[in-house]
Amino acid sequence: SGSATFLVDPGETVTCTFSNYRTPTWTLTIVKKANPADDTVFDFGVDLDMDGTADSSFTLSDPGDPSEVIPGVAGKTLKVVELPELNDWLFDDVECTGATSYSHAGPTLTVTVPRDGATVCTFTNHKQGRILVDKVTDPINDPTLFTFNPSWSETDFQLAHATEPHNSGPLTPGNYGEVETVEAAWH
Repeated sequence: SGSATFLVDPGETVTCTFSNYRTPTWTLTIVKKANPADDTVFDFGVDLDMDGTADSSFTLSDPGDPSEVIPGVAGKTLKVVELPELNDWLFDDVECTGATSYSHAGPTLTVTVPRDGATVCTFTNHKQGRILVDKVTDPINDPTLFTFNPSWSETDFQLAHATEPHNSGPLTPGNYGEVETVEAAWH
């Protein structure tokens, strides 16, 4: 509350202006959406003054700890960066609701937040899959090598009963095939 006391002389007009400032009610929430949601931990950095240096950092995991509220940045422009990609994980997109404006270059988000309201920005990633190809023969431990032609690679590989399974390495989700060349005398 405020008060003022005035002495008004004859014929004088006194103007009294009361100014009030409302505390901003804005919040920025960063959300992690991972496919699959397996509690992998993702690291983030926050550049509050746009100087290229992280002023703070946090981690998120989906579904265990999927969101972080960044306080005290009402009416400002800042960057939020999902730090280097983890093995087998690829960045998909980041989308914001309630922002004055936002844009991203890969996992680097630049967001301008309003003075009041709630801004929510969701970072989405997907985990690449793998295909393991193993060879089993009867009789067991036969040393015959069988040739395989995978659709995910231009390079054939060979397996026998006793060899380690072939690992495709990280693959983007999709349809893949495998063709085995059956050696003579084998069914």
